[in-house]
Amino acid sequence: MPEETTFQKRQVAYKVPVSLIIESQFSKDELSAGFIQINELKISRVNIIGTIIYTSDKASSWSATLDDGTGRINLRTFEQNPLFLNNEVGDLVLMVGRIREFSNEKYIIPEVIKKVENIKWFDVRKEEISKSNFQNVVEIKNEAVEEIIEQKTTQTDDIFGIIKSL
Repeated sequence: MPEETTFQKRQVAYKVPVSLIIESQFSKDELSAGFIQINELKISRVNIIGTIIYTSDKASSWSATLDDGTGRINLRTFEQNPLFLNNEVGDLVLMVGRIREFSNEKYIIPEVIKKVENIKWFDVRKEEISKSNFQNVVEIKNEAVEEIIEQKTTQTDDIFGIIKSL
């Protein structure tokens, strides 16, 4: 008889605002590396759309700060991954990752980071979060995101102007 293989189910990546991650209590148990508890849900993976407002890459790691309009949270990896190095300050990204805590500071270890080309997806996510049943969900303000995108557009226009003049 063939051996039965069992696969561990991947945990759900919940769509939650950064402010809720920061405000929630981080806990650990013997079965997981950590989670936040919201209502009866134990959330260890999150799915966030936000703007990268800081990035740093070192020889052995990569880090960034993500702002979704409700708060800011650090993203950290402990190895160089070319998928993450393509992201720049001002990029709107969709990020899926695991919540962790060190010295009472919550951060996320990203599994996936993908640039979002259409800003309308940010509005869709804002609507999804506002219709969720999480307590204490803060209304997302996208002025900060729009300001960063406007700055990036202005910089891009300046670069195109220089290229055209050359």
